[in-house]
Amino acid sequence: MKNSNLERRLQIIESDYGRKHGWYLEYHGARLAVLMDPMWAEMFWVTYRIEPLTDDPRILDMLSSRLFWYSDELTFRNRVFDDEVIDHAFGNPERSGNEVTMRSLYFFIKELTLWECLTNLRRWPARKRLGELCILFMDKLAGSDMYRE
Repeated sequence: MKNSNLERRLQIIESDYGRKHGWYLEYHGARLAVLMDPMWAEMFWVTYRIEPLTDDPRILDMLSSRLFWYSDELTFRNRVFDDEVIDHAFGNPERSGNEVTMRSLYFFIKELTLWECLTNLRRWPARKRLGELCILFMDKLAGSDMYRE
């Protein structure tokens, strides 16, 4: 992940680390489906609606197979940040066949520094998630032994 651009990192944080934009599912370089409409299922797991990009019955069967979703040959490309690929996520298809619950499908980025949080507080209303991260970061600093008297 390219972490040097602050604006890009802020956009990724706003998108819930890429989740809100959805993902293209790729298998051996072929784009098979789009994962859309993320909803938190439980801690660490997010459910996506599967939109197949083909009517091929073989591919539709693959998309409903548990073994397919545990394959290490799957890659996920974000629909907005399409120059980044996630290749370490895995999921469980739902019984309905048109949803999958995924784990580890998000961008890992360099977290904001305290200075970056403070200099971007003016953007708080437009960047609610950023404000939440700044509060967590400051709480972490306040709880550190380094800052206790």
